[in-house]
Amino acid sequence: MRGIYYLISGYIWGMASMAQAEITPYCWLLDAGKIEVSPTTLKLYTIDKGGQYSVSGTASFSIITSGATRLQLVNGTAITVNDKIEISLNASGIEDLEQKRLWTGTYHLILDVATLNGVFLNRSEDVNSAIDGVASPIVCQ
Repeated sequence: MRGIYYLISGYIWGMASMAQAEITPYCWLLDAGKIEVSPTTLKLYTIDKGGQYSVSGTASFSIITSGATRLQLVNGTAITVNDKIEISLNASGIEDLEQKRLWTGTYHLILDVATLNGVFLNRSEDVNSAIDGVASPIVCQ
């Protein structure tokens, strides 16, 4: 009986230690070359699920013409195929604070394994539009 207690106790302490371990984020600057909108900062945290990764984090950018800052929640999966990393994300955020309108969309990135540079595509489900551009790794803030 005492052995089971120690086994369960050790398991609980091990899980608590893992939960307290700091997870390092990965960040990219997504630049679509639009004058009215700043490049998007994408900040992702990953969990390895045996070669496939669960990812979650935030995408943030500023609308230069109005000075408004947008923050979107993102989650999805990533996988390495040959020399590329493919990341597929669902995104949502508040589009208009006054009207409390919700924005939903997707981000899709293809990155080089060696450099983490690549390309992205952002689709907005609200207005059925797409923006693409360059994804460059940056130091997370």
